[in-house]
Amino acid sequence: MPPELIYEDEELLALYRPGASDFTLVTFGGLGPRPEPGRFWSQPAVERLELDALGIVAKRENWYPTASMHRAALALAGIGRGRRLGYGHGMGGYAALKHGRRLGLQRALAVSPPASIDPGIVPWDRRFRQHFSASLHPDMWLHRRDLAEWSAAINDPWGSVEGPHGALLAAAGATLVAAPFLQGQSIFLLGQPQVLRAALERVWACDAAGLRQILRGRRSRSLRWHQALAAAARRHRHEAAAAGLEARAAALEGKGRRLVKSLAPKEA
Repeated sequence: MPPELIYEDEELLALYRPGASDFTLVTFGGLGPRPEPGRFWSQPAVERLELDALGIVAKRENWYPTASMHRAALALAGIGRGRRLGYGHGMGGYAALKHGRRLGLQRALAVSPPASIDPGIVPWDRRFRQHFSASLHPDMWLHRRDLAEWSAAINDPWGSVEGPHGALLAAAGATLVAAPFLQGQSIFLLGQPQVLRAALERVWACDAAGLRQILRGRRSRSLRWHQALAAAARRHRHEAAAAGLEARAAALEGKGRRLVKSLAPKEA
């Protein structure tokens, strides 16, 4: 059954997909390609895990304006389970934090969220400056009162741009979970549905150490992480370490290709 459209305005829409979980996952898409009409970010994983879910979809790079989110929250009141967990990446991660209390979230998992895109608040971060609109966002500061009861923010503490957001996220009340050297690519660590399920369970338990352990285990098998760490080692002239990391990345890439080949249909 396709998700049901619950709310729509000029900036965003909200879809509801009933599921078997005892909580409702509220997802927020990032800056990537918009989902196909009638679908929401992370829907394939939601379907695999049979989760009850609300998908909030931004129609453009609007960073989920508060006025639209306020109206959406009214329309979504009473939809789904009594327990709600927010989940988003980048722009969507910011929304999961900023609108957590507004949407009645008890928990939130924000992956690589900026604390703001307002140049007056984060002058060092120019990545999203073109998206900032004072009329859409009169207040992009994250306040403690905005957040769900417990929120985890996956953050690269060594990222030259992402790292400094960590202090602002923590000051607002988010619990930081480190994903070193991934620079916005931490979402790939949660790409497998069963890994996402385990991460959501840790978030419900307010278990930052458990969530950190899941990410650490995924990093050890991540091609992207080894490539990123090798690049960092090269920048610091640690040639031997870089070579070792590149060799490990090549081995992981070869293993991935062999797996894909083994799963391909055999010719008749």
